[in-house]
Amino acid sequence: MGFPQKILFVCYANERRSITAEFVFKQMLVERGYTFSKDPKGTELYVDSAGVNVNPQDYNVKQMTKELGDSANKIFTFSRNIEATLAAIHQQNPAKIINLEISDRWQCGHPELMGIIKEKLTPYVFEWYLPLNNG
Repeated sequence: MGFPQKILFVCYANERRSITAEFVFKQMLVERGYTFSKDPKGTELYVDSAGVNVNPQDYNVKQMTKELGDSANKIFTFSRNIEATLAAIHQQNPAKIINLEISDRWQCGHPELMGIIKEKLTPYVFEWYLPLNNG
């Protein structure tokens, strides 16, 4: 595996930053010719998002679990508190956690949030994912 195949974005409630980052990341990779698996246990590229403290009555969001983190090669988070929670409570290896340091001030899909996320993710996309088509 030359690049991380299982990517997870984790914010506080899985309502704004992580969902937006999942969308932006997928969009950036689709532009490079990648497709995604819908099966987290598959061998293809899989991207997901979760929250460390989701509203249990909101069935549209995903609660972070140790198992979900264990299945990821890389975990992107948005603050030091979430990064610490992933390491301490969800027992994730700090070496696979990347903190993007993006505050929680925008609604999901806000253009400014999408721009900041794209800017912060660009180095990783260029480092990990080469275009599939050489033309």
